[in-house]
Amino acid sequence: MSEINITTNQAFARLEEAALALLLILALIGVSITHFSPQNSFHYWLALAVFFPLCAIFIGWRQGVLSGQTDFKKTALLQSTHWLMLLVTLGAVFVLVKTGHLSPEQACVNVLLLMALATMLEGLRLGWRFSLIGFYLAILAIIIPYSPNFLWISILNTIILIVVVFIVEVLKNKQRVQL
Repeated sequence: MSEINITTNQAFARLEEAALALLLILALIGVSITHFSPQNSFHYWLALAVFFPLCAIFIGWRQGVLSGQTDFKKTALLQSTHWLMLLVTLGAVFVLVKTGHLSPEQACVNVLLLMALATMLEGLRLGWRFSLIGFYLAILAIIIPYSPNFLWISILNTIILIVVVFIVEVLKNKQRVQL
């Protein structure tokens, strides 16, 4: 019985890692779209603002299952409210674009910053890796307006982030094995 639980926990851990890696890849794709077509990037980031919550809710559910939580509705409601507030705020950015108060390029950076904040805050519930993705999004929001080569800088940052997370996970696993 415990072998099944260990295998299930490992499978859930792999799914969580895959979801987090997917978020990084989607963010990098967003940077590429921003580089080549700032007008279209605004809509891409809005679409990601719907996808990020789905990953967060999945990870929250998985962590609830592993911790023995039986009332997932409360957690799902809290997470849904958190991300709904982000979507409302992004709607305000969209209105500012449509009324001409923000350019699509400015809106893209604002959307990215709002998503960074929401992701960092969600990381307080879900763990440091989710907060790290939010921090990564904030760095992207700073790099995009200031560097003409932001695509290559973003790719380098993504590689560094993946390597750091990999090293941390390897060190954590070595510590567990030694205990």
